[in-house]
Amino acid sequence: MVSNTSIRLVASLRSGKQRQKSDLYIVEGDKLVREYLDEGRCVKYLFATPLFLSSLSGQDVASAGRVTEVTDEELKQISSLTTPNSALALAEKREGSYNNSLFAGRLTLVLDNIRDPGNMGTILRLAAWYGIEQVICSPGCVDIYNPKVVQATMGALLHVTVNYHPLTEVLNDAAAGGTPVVATTLDGKPVYSEQLPASALILLGNESRGLSGELVPLVTDMVTIPMFGRGGSGIESLNVATAAAIIISEFMRDRQPSQQHGQP
Repeated sequence: MVSNTSIRLVASLRSGKQRQKSDLYIVEGDKLVREYLDEGRCVKYLFATPLFLSSLSGQDVASAGRVTEVTDEELKQISSLTTPNSALALAEKREGSYNNSLFAGRLTLVLDNIRDPGNMGTILRLAAWYGIEQVICSPGCVDIYNPKVVQATMGALLHVTVNYHPLTEVLNDAAAGGTPVVATTLDGKPVYSEQLPASALILLGNESRGLSGELVPLVTDMVTIPMFGRGGSGIESLNVATAAAIIISEFMRDRQPSQQHGQP
């Protein structure tokens, strides 16, 4: 039975301030909760129906911290989903510290004021898919532990290290270490004709305003995804998550994956 204390705790974590204070965030949905449990860490509270609990291994239950069996109606009380599944978990936040020594020899994704939770979640999922281990967000980005972001990541937060840091410092550190900064813009060079570096910072700007003005002088290469259609009717640019998928794919074009995966 879910207690009033638990109901208040879950409700409080829809607030960014409370998430920061408690270091917990909400994970909803059978598949996503199961992935967190399979990872064997992070889950501190689990609220689940008897059927869901009966499907778990003893190891999964043991890794879940505090387990509360709930009815479908009780789950509806604490869920924000229109149609709740069978489980909701509270996981411990996993934030890495900024480390510019990780720039060398790899790709790092840098996000400038990405505000839409769906875009942020999709971009983090792309990072996990392509094996980009470090994502750096400007302080103005949406909170990655916002429930809508968590849903959109589809578990990527378990595999990608994300931290928030002033981007002028990040880009200056890249320059000091000789790491190029490649930004997506509307007036850059066509990405399909560019020889992209093996290691770089890939910089993506805000959904509506693009890159912050103070970052532009620190960019070493600007690329664009050329339009092949006629445009018009509001099609002047791509959604930032769509652009991220195309740009990252181009960076990965000549690389061999470490192992084969199924289709997304």
